[in-house]
Amino acid sequence: MVTIIVINYKNEELTIHFVNNELSRLAGEFNVVIVNNGATIASNEALSRNLEAPVIYDDNFVSSTNNRYIISSNENIGFARGNNLAARFDNEYLKSDYLL
Repeated sequence: MVTIIVINYKNEELTIHFVNNELSRLAGEFNVVIVNNGATIASNEALSRNLEAPVIYDDNFVSSTNNRYIISSNENIGFARGNNLAARFDNEYLKSDYLL
């Protein structure tokens, strides 16, 4: 299994478009983990509603029916730490063979 990590920072529309339109072109089964940097209630709700994905707060893992997950980060932890957060989430819960 492959997990694709996407970092969002105050641009939910672009992230939603990318996941729903661009990633849907890929063949095969994969997970998508979105780290919502600088998350607000509204941004988490918009991502969750449009991507049909659960929002993960403080390691409260919730299974997803479409292999999409949103990790909420109240502060902007940046690109590198965001990727590390998603990688730790994947390692603990999803156990993918590869991360992109």
